[in-house]
Amino acid sequence: MHKTNCLIIALLFTFLSVLSGQESLPGILQFKNQVFQFDSGDSLVLSTDKQFMVLLFHAEQDTIGLDPGLSTEGRWRAINLLRMMKTIEFGAFYTTPFRNNILTLQPLVDFKKTQPHYYDQSDIQVLIKEIENQSPYPVMVMVHPETVGLIFEHITKAKLNMDLRANRSDKMILIQRDRKQGIYWKVCTYKVR
Repeated sequence: MHKTNCLIIALLFTFLSVLSGQESLPGILQFKNQVFQFDSGDSLVLSTDKQFMVLLFHAEQDTIGLDPGLSTEGRWRAINLLRMMKTIEFGAFYTTPFRNNILTLQPLVDFKKTQPHYYDQSDIQVLIKEIENQSPYPVMVMVHPETVGLIFEHITKAKLNMDLRANRSDKMILIQRDRKQGIYWKVCTYKVR
């Protein structure tokens, strides 16, 4: 009877967490030798004949100002993003002109000795064409809760099922697209440090 009760409670907790959008997402353990390894035990191997895309939310922001920068935790997260992604040969970085997005990318674009391309959230079609023009080179796109679903849908032809009300700073969407074999994508998290 005790095991049955524990099983029922575990199943109920899982069901409620899925309903509330709080299901745990896999976390990136490391990126090494062109392979993302996740704490869930699976991995994603980057291939030069497939376009790799990262849709990324800004790191933790400061609480001051109309166009806030990053908090201390946010600056550490941006540095960890650099550590994790510095060996990927990105073709382009896309961002809106908001400070928190620019500062999230800053360590990585400085390391790559490049500049981000700015896009207008009201004209996602232009962004999608620019991403397609970069193929097969990898791209990173800073996204917002208001437009990430639309960008994701244009790229994958699928709906994004993600709770955007909760903290987004630790989340990213990894997409690998091959025009012949289709699209693989994974919503995951990454650490501050």
